[in-house]
Amino acid sequence: MNTAADMVDRYCRELASIAPTLPAAEVPWIQQIRNKARDDFARLGFPTRLQEAWHYTNVGALQRRFFELANSGISVDPNAIEPFLYPDIDSHRLVFINGIHAPELSEIGTLPDGVILENLATTLAQTPEQLEPFIGGRKLPLEHAFNALNTALLRDGTCLHLAPNTQLDKPLHLLFLSAGEGQESCSQPRNLILAGAGSQAVVLESYHSLGEAACFTNSCSDIILEADAQLHHYKLQEENRHSYHIANLQVQQNSGSHFESHLLSLGAALARHELHVDLNGEGAHCTLNGLYLGNGRQHADCHTQVRHIHPGTDSHQAYKGILDGRARGVFNGRVYVHPQAQQTNAEQSNHNLLLSANAEADTKPELEIYADDVRCSHGATVGQLDEDMIFYLRSRGLPEDAARGLLTLGFARELLDRMPLKPLSVQLEQKITDILSQSDGMKSLK
Repeated sequence: MNTAADMVDRYCRELASIAPTLPAAEVPWIQQIRNKARDDFARLGFPTRLQEAWHYTNVGALQRRFFELANSGISVDPNAIEPFLYPDIDSHRLVFINGIHAPELSEIGTLPDGVILENLATTLAQTPEQLEPFIGGRKLPLEHAFNALNTALLRDGTCLHLAPNTQLDKPLHLLFLSAGEGQESCSQPRNLILAGAGSQAVVLESYHSLGEAACFTNSCSDIILEADAQLHHYKLQEENRHSYHIANLQVQQNSGSHFESHLLSLGAALARHELHVDLNGEGAHCTLNGLYLGNGRQHADCHTQVRHIHPGTDSHQAYKGILDGRARGVFNGRVYVHPQAQQTNAEQSNHNLLLSANAEADTKPELEIYADDVRCSHGATVGQLDEDMIFYLRSRGLPEDAARGLLTLGFARELLDRMPLKPLSVQLEQKITDILSQSDGMKSLK
């Protein structure tokens, strides 16, 4: 049997063997970053439940199996991606198969002046010096092993650069597909979004599986918003039930900037979403909304950290979970208010709905405040459907299953209604409706 140390060593050997073939392998500073990240991963190893940040999430399954680091793209029939597109949303589109750009499936179109959009491998190969200020000086948060693994590869992903006062004319859809061709594969996309002062964009990331092969997605994204920039970010994760999804998103906001995040986690056997936001300028504002659904033995983990560093900043977090079967949901949200961050306004809530007696929700909202002129609040609930409301709906002629379904969908719809991209929220509501229609919990809660 492979031990965790054996698996870490195997990944490190694989990374070292393919390093000469990676984009910009000859560039010294990129070599140094990859080598250091590989050494960090070897030192850190996979996280365990003895670490506070991973107390509720066991990644032991990732320690017992090796996922191949795909080193070249695979051919995919264009018709195979049709189910994952959004016909009601006119968008620019970049497609990645196992973390590697698939130009034949992508459709960028004509971009506005001041907008540069290309896959990261192209930027690394042609103009790596543009990335050094943003990747070369970045620190991995909290000694994060999965970030180190991603950085040790640093191969492909998205690079979006908005010049000051420019606006991306339509949403950007980043479509990530995992496909196993006779082997279990690992995709490690790295995304970088640089929004100049006063710029605006809408970005949708979606993660799906082609087939039922187990895959491992380890995604890292960096977003930097200059003064008064605005970014609406949507993420949908619905990979198959045999797969694993680890994602880390870091956001740096300068004065007056606005970041809005909408997460919907539906798939994977184990999914962990980490979101770190630094409010680095006065008047910066972020809104973080998330909805996670779990059934069977699915495990969904959402970790957020918002640091209020300057005065007059706002953050609003609202996460919800719907859990059935033996599924487990985890929410750990942390708000940190620095001493100089007076007049901070921070709100945080997490509400969980259990559709089964065996489902479990672990919620841990945290406030750490070192300023005295602030308004900060947090709250969390875990419960079942209101029997009085079910009785009321049944008294109006609805069957019990329909009453339960209506109340559960209403619980989810509150967050969907907050999405400004309405065609997307409509399609996501249909996905949730389909999932709930197959839920045993609609019938089992008596």
